[in-house]
Amino acid sequence: LLSPPSARKRFAATPSPEEALAKVPHETPAAVMAAVPADEEWALMRRAVDGDIFARLCELRAQVAHFDGHAACVVEPHARRATTLLRFLRARSMDAERAAALFGEAMAWRAEFEVDRKLAAWRAEWAE
Repeated sequence: LLSPPSARKRFAATPSPEEALAKVPHETPAAVMAAVPADEEWALMRRAVDGDIFARLCELRAQVAHFDGHAACVVEPHARRATTLLRFLRARSMDAERAAALFGEAMAWRAEFEVDRKLAAWRAEWAE
């Protein structure tokens, strides 16, 4: 079965996976949000979610504030990022206590496996 010339043209113009990847912006939503100061991120979050969710998010922030000096929060202040905390809160059905426990486990894992050091090495290698 032969495909019509228009289909052959369309498939011929399809970029290779490498070409397609090169066109993908390197600024992922997480990278864009990382560039936003934490206090501004909280102001944006206050407008983006309803009051109950924001209250639970503030409760979670209070419970994880002691992680501000944690080894896993030196490079990136995960415990102060509203978007990060919201992901943990959603992962635990909006239960701030359970989200705080999960956050603690995640920060321990990041520190144990030296995630920030490995990411820095990978980024340096990627930039070469």
